[in-house]
Amino acid sequence: MLLVVFLVLMVLLRAVLGPVLLIATVFLSYLAALGVSAVVNTGIFGFAATSPALPLFGFIFLVALGCDYNIFLMARIREEALTYGTREGIRRGLSATGGVITSAGLILAGTFAVLGLLRW
Repeated sequence: MLLVVFLVLMVLLRAVLGPVLLIATVFLSYLAALGVSAVVNTGIFGFAATSPALPLFGFIFLVALGCDYNIFLMARIREEALTYGTREGIRRGLSATGGVITSAGLILAGTFAVLGLLRW
């Protein structure tokens, strides 16, 4: 999955370093989410362990969604950078897509929070 996303980002950005950095940030956020979930599950809730499926499902959801948001953001920045230059293109791209991406992330977090409460 990461290889396909990497190739899509390479084609979209026409670069190699940018996609490597984007994939690395998404993968690091995945590892951070695993660490936080381990601490919360064992430290706060007192579970002996987590489900063995958690890393796989976490990878699928977090990496796929994170890469989707990266592709959306970088496509907009590239469009703006071609017209206004790199610095102004980044500013315009972030201002145009930042609210949409943040809103989508909050809605997704709320959805997963509700799904997590359904189990109880």
